[in-house]
Amino acid sequence: MYSCLKSRFINTAFLVAICAGWIFSQTVLPCPGQLNPTRYGISSLNCPFDNVKVGDEIYFTVDGPSFAKEITDPNTNVWWVGFDWSKPCYQGTATKGQLTVIKKANISNVVANYINSLFLKTDGTLWTCGNNQDGELGDGTTISRNLPVKMPNMTGVKSMAAGTYHTLILKTDNSLWACGANFYGQLGIGSADNNPHVTPVKIMDNVKTMAAGDWFSLFLKNDGTLWACGYNSSGQLGNGTTLDSYLPVLIMTNVKSVAAGDHHSLILKTDCTLWACGYNGFGQLGIGTADFAAHSTPVKIISGVRTMTAAGFRSFIIKIDNTLWTCGLNDHGQLGDGTIINRYLPVQIMTGVQCVSLGGAHDMILKTDNSFWVCGQNADGELGIGTADNNLHSTPIQVLSNVQCIAAGGYHSLIQKTDGTFWVFGSNIRGQLGIGVTDNVPHPAPVKISF
Repeated sequence: MYSCLKSRFINTAFLVAICAGWIFSQTVLPCPGQLNPTRYGISSLNCPFDNVKVGDEIYFTVDGPSFAKEITDPNTNVWWVGFDWSKPCYQGTATKGQLTVIKKANISNVVANYINSLFLKTDGTLWTCGNNQDGELGDGTTISRNLPVKMPNMTGVKSMAAGTYHTLILKTDNSLWACGANFYGQLGIGSADNNPHVTPVKIMDNVKTMAAGDWFSLFLKNDGTLWACGYNSSGQLGNGTTLDSYLPVLIMTNVKSVAAGDHHSLILKTDCTLWACGYNGFGQLGIGTADFAAHSTPVKIISGVRTMTAAGFRSFIIKIDNTLWTCGLNDHGQLGDGTIINRYLPVQIMTGVQCVSLGGAHDMILKTDNSFWVCGQNADGELGIGTADNNLHSTPIQVLSNVQCIAAGGYHSLIQKTDGTFWVFGSNIRGQLGIGVTDNVPHPAPVKISF
């Protein structure tokens, strides 16, 4: 599952994504002129803004386009205030307009994995909710959470990646940390065990980005070298063997980005060629066949690739021209090609695609016009179409407009709209929606959350 920030992409198994976040707040704002007349001048805007909320309609008078867009309150919080400039706004004229008040600096990155969710705030703190049986929430316990809780002693966090039962954390000093399950050495700490690792431990330095598969991890360093550790029965580590590795081993050079499915890896090189290794039982490597052999050495698949995403037993590829191509398992229509036929070679399904996030068997697609589309499984309401059903959704359906960030978990989904609000839908069996309850009923309509 994955998320994205416009034109920037991070790919991991089960999610990754970066998105710029905003938390909306109710507050009292003083006038710009009261705070800093030299900078903002004196405005005739009626103020203070008593109990203003996002989307409130108000009447105001303004002094023309010199009205301040940025206000700093006495607590040094930065706020942005704006209105619909298409409406007539003249001095002394009361005009009904749409006021937007948002408190800057809260959520900057959201990641979803199998049955939990991770939120990175702009202050560098990491908040988590959902399943925690192996310590993957990193809060020092194995207690599942139905509201996001702050990960203790983790500051300066830059990004994160989530596998099925383990979490990778990249800090601003480019050090990589890990917590959660370590059955096959996926944490890269030099051993494998069945103990929950409830507190993040440092793995390596000089890391640029990372991806987390089912029971394995991929690390891309700043020098373009790719390293891997963990489960390797299908050759998903790409080191030419099928032996598990408890410490990161060098795989390739000149790598630009990586993505990990359940048991396969996708590698984008700096020349925009895409390479793949690992399990290919459903054609997810895109090499033209499906087989059960271990593909332990990366093979070149396609050229002209901008980014890619992998999850489960399928792969999604976005080319430089923003066309979307898919291959692999398609039993729930999750390839979005209008069929339930597995594809052994990438097939084109859409144009104008900005980024993609893949769930267990459902897909979230964000187009360049910020329209949000979905396809695949919907038994838990993870498509967000208002119902939960077992029907085949093999052709992408538009659900919403004005979406800027998406993240798909195993059976749940997260989105951020362009107004900054966060919405969740789908399964909540481990509290992964972060709505304050844990239940085993579908949540098929998007629910707004904030914390």
